Amino acid sequence: MILSNWKSKRAMDKLISISIILLFVSHLFAQIEEQDFFERVNKNYYALELTDLQNFSSWITSNVFAETVKHMHEEEIFPLEFIWVKPNDTYFIRRPLPALQDSLEKVGVRKAQENLQTEFKAILMEWSRFYSGRILAAMPADYKLESKADTVILNFVNYNDPRQSSSQMYFNQNGLILQVSIFYQDSSEKTHICPEFKYSGEFWLCTGWRVQTEKEGKVESGYHVKVISSRIARYWLPSQFQMTLQTEDVRDNIFIRVYNFRNTLINRDIQILNRGN
Repeated sequence: MILSNWKSKRAMDKLISISIILLFVSHLFAQIEEQDFFERVNKNYYALELTDLQNFSSWITSNVFAETVKHMHEEEIFPLEFIWVKPNDTYFIRRPLPALQDSLEKVGVRKAQENLQTEFKAILMEWSRFYSGRILAAMPADYKLESKADTVILNFVNYNDPRQSSSQMYFNQNGLILQVSIFYQDSSEKTHICPEFKYSGEFWLCTGWRVQTEKEGKVESGYHVKVISSRIARYWLPSQFQMTLQTEDVRDNIFIRVYNFRNTLINRDIQILNRGN
């Protein structure tokens, strides 16, 4: 009888221990109200796509382009016109360049114009996601959502990515995004993006992001983009991008890029014949 009581007590203690563990795990991975959570995410962030703005355009230049042409022309040159069109499409028009007699100088200026467009398009990838568009726009229907302590984790496959990547998005319980991690199946490469926001009085407005590329557990490069916004009419629109770039190969060198917007116009009479970028 004593032995039987001892076994029963031991079994009861074991049952209590298991119950405590299950309660702890259920707390870490508690189910959240998905509809309420997604509603907070969709409504709390500023996105041009969700305003009644139809389009805006700006002339663009950079400190690198200005340095290239400073000895060729007295006035500041804006070699690109950037156009954003609702819902969330972007376009470029190459503006006229100064007349130059030297053929090598012509080639150099055109190359600087092309480089500016390439660099700016790369920056727009994050800007289109955290500023002009909806954060969850790329989320497919077969996502997985879990709550771990005070963090909500959203997992999904990026079906439109030819590299067959998947994403993990980390949020606070209140819907504030903390980080996006992208994992590529064709390599050990990982990209981590940490967006930054400020409260504008009505919405969370994106003020920049930090990006870090990692391969085989080693950080290869990283950059930080700061977005300066201005109020035009009732819309927040970018007036400057500031980018700091550093790579593992040139650890001692930090590259600074400043992209300035000028002559910003809104709701122009624009007809888009081809929606492809």
